[in-house]
Amino acid sequence: MCGLAGLLSAEAPVGRETLAAMGQALAHRGPDGEGFYQSPDRRLGFVHRRLAIIDLTTGQQPLSNEDGTVVVVLNGEIYNYRELTRELEDKGHRFRTKSDCEVLCHLYEEEGIDAVKRLRGMFAFALWDSSARLLVLGRDRLGKKPLVYASAGGVFAFASELGALVAGLGALDLSMPALDAYLSLGYVPSPLTIYHQAHKLPPAHLAVLKPGGAPTLIRYWEPSFEPKLKIGARDAARELEERVADSVRLRLVSDVPVGLFLSGGVDFSVVGSAMVRAADTGVQSFTIGFDDAEFDESGPARDVARVLGTDHHEFRVRPDALAVLDEVVKAYGEPFADSSALPTYWLARETRSFVKVVLTGDGGDELFAGYNRYRQLRLLSFLEGAAPEGVWRWLSHAPVPRRMRRVAEALALPEDRRALELVAIFSPARKRLLTGGRVTPDLGEETIVRAYGEKPLSLIERLLYTDLVTYLPGDLLAKMDIATMAWGVEARAPLLDHELVSWVSRLPPGLKLRGARSKRLLKLAFQDRFPRGFLDRPKRGFSLPIGRWLREGLNAEVRRALDAPALKDLDIFDLDYARRMVDEHQQGVADHQHRLWALLVLGRWLELRPVGRSVVPA
Repeated sequence: MCGLAGLLSAEAPVGRETLAAMGQALAHRGPDGEGFYQSPDRRLGFVHRRLAIIDLTTGQQPLSNEDGTVVVVLNGEIYNYRELTRELEDKGHRFRTKSDCEVLCHLYEEEGIDAVKRLRGMFAFALWDSSARLLVLGRDRLGKKPLVYASAGGVFAFASELGALVAGLGALDLSMPALDAYLSLGYVPSPLTIYHQAHKLPPAHLAVLKPGGAPTLIRYWEPSFEPKLKIGARDAARELEERVADSVRLRLVSDVPVGLFLSGGVDFSVVGSAMVRAADTGVQSFTIGFDDAEFDESGPARDVARVLGTDHHEFRVRPDALAVLDEVVKAYGEPFADSSALPTYWLARETRSFVKVVLTGDGGDELFAGYNRYRQLRLLSFLEGAAPEGVWRWLSHAPVPRRMRRVAEALALPEDRRALELVAIFSPARKRLLTGGRVTPDLGEETIVRAYGEKPLSLIERLLYTDLVTYLPGDLLAKMDIATMAWGVEARAPLLDHELVSWVSRLPPGLKLRGARSKRLLKLAFQDRFPRGFLDRPKRGFSLPIGRWLREGLNAEVRRALDAPALKDLDIFDLDYARRMVDEHQQGVADHQHRLWALLVLGRWLELRPVGRSVVPA
C-alpha cells in the first residue's frame, strides 16, 4: 500500500523537484520510503511513497523488468502474485524481488495491457513501456484504490490523490458540474473531480497514452448479473462460506500483522469469523465508541469480539468535530460529505499504534441488498400497481396526511427518479431552491439515473448494480481509503474480491432479499458460527450524532460558513434559503442534517483549498 504520482511531458524535461513535491503531498500514504524514476530523456518521471507490507527489504518501487524497458509503480496489493510469479518464472522471467508489484512488469511483457485482467487484488498503477513510449494507468475493478489525472501546459500528471496533482501542476480551476454532483450525492462521482482539468480514472478502467496525446480509456471488467446460477439456498450458502474463506485467506498475505476493523454489523462479523479461522495467530480487532448511546457501536462490536475470541481494542473518544473536521476536509482533497469519514479517521489514527493492515466488511450491503432503500423501492413498485394510473399524482397534491403524500410523491415519479430521491442529499427540487437554477447540468442526478437504466435487470438488481458502480466507489471506498491512508493504514475488503462479486451477482435476487429480511444468504452461510438471532440484530455502523450537533455546537459553525467569503464568492447559492434550513433544523421543524453538513464541509473546503483561478461552467 502506497502513494504514487508522475508526470509525462511532450517537450520540457520533468523536474526532480516537482516530482519530490508531489511525493511529499503523498507522504502520509507511504511513510516507510520514497523512490524515483526518470526516463533517460527526462520526459517522464515517477515518484513512489512506500508503506512496507510485503517484501520489507527489497520491495522498494519503482520496479522494472530485466532490461529496464518496463517500469511500474503500484498502490495496493496483488493477492495472486505468488501464483503469477511461478507461472512467469516457468516462462523464463527473472525476478529480483519478492514484491507483488514486480509481477506486473513481467506479466505486461507477456500479455500487454490485457495483463490487468489476470490481477486479483486492489490496485492503482502506472506503467511506462519505453520501447513503445506508452504510459498505461490502471485501476482495480471495484475502485478500492484511487487514481486521478490532469493535463495542463503540455504536461500530463497523475497521482493517488488530488493534493499531489495540485503540487505538480499548480492551482486548478473549480468545476461547476462537479459542485452540482456534490450537492446531489455528497461526493464527486468519477470521472469528475472538483477541478475542471482533473479526472478520476473510473474503476475497472485503463488509460493509455503517448507523450503529447490524450488518454484513451478502456473498460476491462464490469459486474454481470447473467447468466443466473441454478442453485438452491443451502448449496449456495455452503459455497458462499467457502468463497468468503478463500477471499479472507488471500488478504492475510502480509509480512506485517493484519488486524480487523469491527462493528456490530453482519458484514464485519462474517469477515471476522472467517479471519479468526484462517489466521495463524490471534486476531486483534478494533472499534471506536462514543458517549452518545444512540450512536455508540462499541457494545455490539464488543459482543462480536467476545463470540469470535479476538484480542479486542476499544477506543473511546469524546469527539470535538471541529477539532478534526479541517484535517479530514483537507485529507479528501475535494468536498466529501459522508460524516462517517470522521469516526473512520479517528479509528485509523488509534489503530496505527498496533497494526498497519486491517480487514473490513465493506461491500456486504451492495452485494446482498442490505440497505433499507431496497425494501422501500420494492414496496413502492408493488403499490404502483395497486391503484389506477394518475391516482398517485393526484394524491401527491391532495390534502391528505403527510406520510401518504410523501408516498404519493414518490410514486408520481418515474422508477429511476425514485432511486435518486432516496440517495440525494439535495433533491433536484431542493437544489433548484438553493441555487436558483444556476447550477447545471444535473450531473449528480444523471450519474444515478444513467447507472440505474444501464442494464435490463430486475428492480433489486438495478439497485445493486447502481450502488456497485456509483455509491460504493464514489463514497464508501473513497471514505475508507483516504481515512485509513491518512494514518498509513491499509484497509482490505474481502467481500469485494472481484471473483466473489461476480459469483454473488449471478445468484437469484431472492437469495439476497426476501420479504423484510436482507442479506439472507450471507446470514444463512454463517449463522452456525454465532448465537441464534445474533446476525439479525438491527443494522449499525460507524456514525455520528450529526443532527444533534448541528442543533447545538455546530449550528454556529454552519452559520459562519454561510457568511464566509468562500461561499459568497461562488455566487451560486441563495444563502437566505440556506439560513432558513439552519433555522428549521435548530427548531426541529425539519431534519436537514445531511444538507447542512454538506454545506459546512463545502464551506470549509473552499476556505482551505489551494487558491484556484476561476469556476468553469459546464
